[in-house]
Amino acid sequence: PDAASGSDTSSIKRGPRFQMLSRATWVRGAAAGALAGTMLESLLYPVETIKTRLQTRGASRLAAAPLSLRTALRGVAPNTLIMGSGSFLFFLAYEPVRHLLNQVPSMLQHQSLVHFVSCAFGMLAGSTIQVPNDVIKTRMQSGRSAGLLASAKHVLSSEGVKGFYVGGPAWLMVNLPKTQIAFMLYHSMMAEYQRRVAGERGLNPYEHSMLGLLQGLVTGLVLNPVDVARARLMVQGLGKGHEQYGGVFDALCSVCRSEGVSGLFAGAVPRMVW
Repeated sequence: PDAASGSDTSSIKRGPRFQMLSRATWVRGAAAGALAGTMLESLLYPVETIKTRLQTRGASRLAAAPLSLRTALRGVAPNTLIMGSGSFLFFLAYEPVRHLLNQVPSMLQHQSLVHFVSCAFGMLAGSTIQVPNDVIKTRMQSGRSAGLLASAKHVLSSEGVKGFYVGGPAWLMVNLPKTQIAFMLYHSMMAEYQRRVAGERGLNPYEHSMLGLLQGLVTGLVLNPVDVARARLMVQGLGKGHEQYGGVFDALCSVCRSEGVSGLFAGAVPRMVW
């Protein structure tokens, strides 16, 4: 096995300078990532709906439909499939970049940087599908839009194609640092835990799971204010003449002025779970 990338060298094509992933391995990795993303999206969709409801209070003049099991699951099937496509694009870009960077000798000792750069390429590729999907999904989950097709038609007719990418910068500001913070926090906690508690025996699966859970809680809490701004930006277009936020920073300041610091942490509990 290749120590740097963790993959079988039999799946790598040799070029003049770099070893490239074979097409089969590349597609298999992307498909596995798409499957994982699809399962995660479907399982946590109701939790995300609750998070969105809490984050988008007051973001539109349109009244939200009452929250029920039906409204909590509205659009779960199509959104899950679309999210899977976005995850496929993410890993389609992530895997080859990671393998190439791991073949640069100076990068072998900087795996957090390798992960960050690879994720950046993956996020940019996945955002072409995931941001439009997030715009529609957020409006549906906020209880102010009837369904997937109705939401898509409303965005296209009232805001044009650019309406599908409103809140895109905020989406990247949430998702790109999330992976980097999670990666660095998990590994630093693991090293400290092994030094102080586990010692030479190493960590068992339960301890790895608990550390992963802890870093997820911390990451979700830290990035919640930007996620509130993302949700507000994506929903505000539903209220005609109610475009009250000019961007991410303006949304953060407006929420802080009108609702206090607590407004920036609306939906923090379900977000930490999600």
